[in-house]
Amino acid sequence: MSNPLPYDITSPQSILEYARGLSGKTLEEAVDLSGFIENIKNKGDLGVLVEKYYFRHVPQNNHDPDFKEAGVELKTTGVRKDKSGKYRAKERLVLTSINYAKLAEEDWDTSSLMHKCALLLLLFYYYEKIPKDGKAHELSEGDTFYLGACRKGSGGEKEPLKAQPYSPIGAKARAFSFKPSYINTILDNHAQPSIIKNTKDAHIGIEALVSSKFSPYIGKTIDEISEILSFYKQGKNDKGFGKSLVMRMLGTTKRTLPEFEKAGVETKIITLNRSGTPTEYISFPTFDYMKIVDENWEESSFSEKLESKFLFVVFETDSDKKVRLHKAVFWNMPYEDREEARRVWELTKQRVLNGQAENLPKISESPVAHVRPHGANNTTALFPTPQGKPMPRMGFWLNKSYVAEQINNI
Repeated sequence: MSNPLPYDITSPQSILEYARGLSGKTLEEAVDLSGFIENIKNKGDLGVLVEKYYFRHVPQNNHDPDFKEAGVELKTTGVRKDKSGKYRAKERLVLTSINYAKLAEEDWDTSSLMHKCALLLLLFYYYEKIPKDGKAHELSEGDTFYLGACRKGSGGEKEPLKAQPYSPIGAKARAFSFKPSYINTILDNHAQPSIIKNTKDAHIGIEALVSSKFSPYIGKTIDEISEILSFYKQGKNDKGFGKSLVMRMLGTTKRTLPEFEKAGVETKIITLNRSGTPTEYISFPTFDYMKIVDENWEESSFSEKLESKFLFVVFETDSDKKVRLHKAVFWNMPYEDREEARRVWELTKQRVLNGQAENLPKISESPVAHVRPHGANNTTALFPTPQGKPMPRMGFWLNKSYVAEQINNI
């Protein structure tokens, strides 16, 4: 007769209490793994080991929750420590693969995703030493807030594509996932002021709720908004004033909202001149000449950023040269524009490889993006290239004309 399980397999609370026995331990400290030689080749194997040897439950390869009797799905996800010692998500948390054909016929409440993941048991593990290791094709993680459709395939030109309904165009494999920023807020157990105050707010949704927060200030000048909020610029060099003013319109004195942190929303403040053109380009982090030549587009930081959700807070300059709040809208880059940005990135990589780092894509070479130096001291701060010639640190930027077009279209 087999030994009974040390927990009630029908009770979520009992499963949770038993899971807490893993806290502060390695799996090998919690259970006897002698006699088992495991080669963990992928991120899901640790979860299989935990379920099989700690919970003594045989993993099922189906669409039911791991603990079907309790409706509990077990997920393990890695964490690391940042420079301040805080735990941060090591990667996104993959939930379940997307079946494009089945998805087209599902409703949210009865979907296979909700069936499997309505109640999650999250086990966070920490590596002290990390080893080195229709239009589905248009999907982007920026399409949504907390739940993302992350890439799941091998990447690159040779990756096999998945069939999708209603279109002959193949789509790269994706899976439902919680974004790393969402997992970080779980780790931090945030108690920050939330934009969602009650059940009614939750049902409205973030986009409509954010719009309602900005609505009273639309058309008002910065000075008028400052007066209403009793918040004023502290001299000409108060560079953080604009962002702080925006956050106060949203009802917080913090640098961001927990909802934005969870969803990985980036706030961009854009000021239009009297002709309707942004006064500045939208910048992205710089790239490393030595690293970009070994990267694939899918794993590049530029690609990852372009799949983000953005909040554009747009001010415009009127005929009296007064700056007024024009609109506040969420935006993520359309598929065809991401493909154009990819072309600019590929061109940049090729020119760096060919020793042409001084001739990277200019504004005239793309309607969407270009490469230019970062920082005021871009001619004195030099960085190595594969050919050994030092060059200024460069980054990708969205063209002003492209940003203006997008603002007009939202």
